[in-house]
Amino acid sequence: AAARAASRAKSARLEAQLQALRSSDLNAVRQTQVLEAKRAAAEAEALRLDAARSGAQEELVKLKCVNEKLTQEAERVDRVRLDEERRSAARRASESKRQQDAKKALTERSKLMKELETARRDAASARALVARERKRRTASVNGFGRDLQELRKALARVAASVDASSMHQ
Repeated sequence: AAARAASRAKSARLEAQLQALRSSDLNAVRQTQVLEAKRAAAEAEALRLDAARSGAQEELVKLKCVNEKLTQEAERVDRVRLDEERRSAARRASESKRQQDAKKALTERSKLMKELETARRDAASARALVARERKRRTASVNGFGRDLQELRKALARVAASVDASSMHQ
């Protein structure tokens, strides 16, 4: 009986060990399944990351292309802006030159108008002087004419008196 009890105890111990081993195997299987699931998830994540990296590289190529186009457009805009600034500066310089020329022309015109006014005054003064001189000469000529008439009359009287006296003789 003692041997039987010992055999039963041994059997129970072996059964417990077997149960523990089964339980341990079950835990190991569960851990293996969890690890397999994690490995599958990691592979899926790696595939997703590869796809994302590939997409990112394609996006990077597109972005580089867009960046190059934007750089070219910015350079073109800068060239256009510089050309416009040059034209604007030339217009301002041209306008400034035009204003200077106009100012010079106005000054010259003003000077010419003053000279013209002076010439008109001088001409009016000369005309007045000529008119006075003409009046004086006319008066003088008229005076000479009267004097000449008086001389002719006196000469005629003298001639008449000379004739009369030569007739009396």
